Amino acid sequence: RVMDILSTPVYLRLNSLYHTAAPPSSACGGGGDVVGWEKHKRSGVVEGNEMGNWNTIETQEDIDRLMTAYNDFHDSCVVSLNFQSGAFVGDDDWAMHFGNAEDRILSVVFQSQWKPKTIELQFSGLRQMHLIGWQDNYWCDISSAYLAFHNGLLPGSPRRVIVWSDTDWFDVKKIDNSIHEPADTYIVANALRWRVVGE
Repeated sequence: RVMDILSTPVYLRLNSLYHTAAPPSSACGGGGDVVGWEKHKRSGVVEGNEMGNWNTIETQEDIDRLMTAYNDFHDSCVVSLNFQSGAFVGDDDWAMHFGNAEDRILSVVFQSQWKPKTIELQFSGLRQMHLIGWQDNYWCDISSAYLAFHNGLLPGSPRRVIVWSDTDWFDVKKIDNSIHEPADTYIVANALRWRVVGE
């Protein structure tokens, strides 16, 4: 149920149970949250976020813009993930090539019951990931996500990394990688960009 990213190329697909697991009255079904999120009017994209264009996260304002555009990830779910490590074995010399930090790229596709429906987050310089799949008696919907810069969290360069988690009460000081439930998905990377994906 818990999978850590390895140092070899891995391609992952997490099929969401989003549409089949929850009864209509639950948060996954979207029955009870409309009033609280009325300010968003299901309108979706903040002006300037044209479909397909990449938006780089470099400042707190960039984080705020993403969180506003995607309603803090409220009523959303992870649809799929794709990881490329940049490592490979050469065809001629069979030597191991390890790639650089920026070659380690994780792309995550989300869908939401609000607009925009689908976005992609692309983390480059992936440092760590803790992926939660099926959990007994827990839905896979996200109520509100966490996204923040952290300085000095990991050794090496760059000093600042960005952290995303599927829960807004995530605390990097209380990370527990023991196998237990419930647990949280989190991603730590050197850089992040995002875009709205065509419906």
